[in-house]
Amino acid sequence: GMRRIVSLARDYSTRRIAFGNTLNKWPLHLKVLADLEIKTRAGLLLTLESTRLLGKQEGGRSTEKEALLLRLITPIVKLHTGKICVPAISEGIECFGGQGYIEDTGLPGILRDTQVTAIWEGTTNVLSLDVLRVFATTKFAAAEAFAARIKEIISKTKNSNEKLQKAGDALESALNQLLGTLKTAQKDSDF
Repeated sequence: GMRRIVSLARDYSTRRIAFGNTLNKWPLHLKVLADLEIKTRAGLLLTLESTRLLGKQEGGRSTEKEALLLRLITPIVKLHTGKICVPAISEGIECFGGQGYIEDTGLPGILRDTQVTAIWEGTTNVLSLDVLRVFATTKFAAAEAFAARIKEIISKTKNSNEKLQKAGDALESALNQLLGTLKTAQKDSDF
């Protein structure tokens, strides 16, 4: 749904004229489209990572760390994509103005069909508890597998442009905070 709405909104922006220009000439509209594109790509990349890990596991080629990582990110993928798709598609439909509300366009159906994602994949509370269960049952091994994969991704930004390096540094800082929080939680509870 997200990819579809972004594609449709981008196309519509080249045709719809507002205040003397097509929508794709207005910076605010471009920002909305860019934000939607980023969310769509992020959801896709996260889903593809879990698919890659699942393929390795089903083919009997996954390492123990990869199996732990798959177990950890499966509920995260469901939670994240389920939560971002409804507001993203709603925002995408806004790009059409009143046309987005008209049934004959098919756009309202995309939003309705998307509503089921979070329901079907499980509530965010249940999925969050599943993530905690993974941390608890693996005694920090899943967190270490996650950290290793994130650090592997970050290492690829080190010799990139400055903005990508800064993003990698920010991600590394957030990862270190997460690991610190998990270690504290593990010491302070039955975690």
